[in-house]
Amino acid sequence: PALPIMQEQFHVPGSTISWVLTGMLLTGTIATPIASRLGEVWDKRRTLLCILAIVATGTLMSALSMSIEMLIIGQLLQGVGLSTVPLAIGIIRDTQSEARTKSANGILVGAIYGSTAVGTMVAGPIADHLSYRWLFWVPFIALAGCMAAVWCFVPRSLHTSGDRPSIDVAGSVLLAIALACILLALTFAPGW
Repeated sequence: PALPIMQEQFHVPGSTISWVLTGMLLTGTIATPIASRLGEVWDKRRTLLCILAIVATGTLMSALSMSIEMLIIGQLLQGVGLSTVPLAIGIIRDTQSEARTKSANGILVGAIYGSTAVGTMVAGPIADHLSYRWLFWVPFIALAGCMAAVWCFVPRSLHTSGDRPSIDVAGSVLLAIALACILLALTFAPGW
């Protein structure tokens, strides 16, 4: 709902402002399998903290953005946050009993959809009555609280094997390039 306000603020065409959302989806799509793998190889807690730090950096950058490029880069960094869902599911699986895992996953999915709906509904009034920048300051404060909660309450992953599988860097790069090409085509297709 706030995209038209940002478009007017930065005096950019619709195809440019759409990257505020498209960029976030792109990096989220790329980061999810990589973060999932890092959580298995490295440690889910540490991976989650690193991802939250990246998202907080992107949120802060977006809140302070002085140009559309800075806002888009901030959103690209924020998109990495979409990869927290499989990490959260893995942490639940590792730390809870089977019975609690089912209900916790249900609560997690409900919270994701509920917060998305609420966020969409309150974004317009916040941007209209305050500034679109508050759409980033409020999550930044929430991210600080989330990072503290993860630090205090989420245990480190227990590895049962001494083997440390590697990350497929070439596959990750190819995935990123392929998804970027598809999203670029979809974004600019109307103009082309």
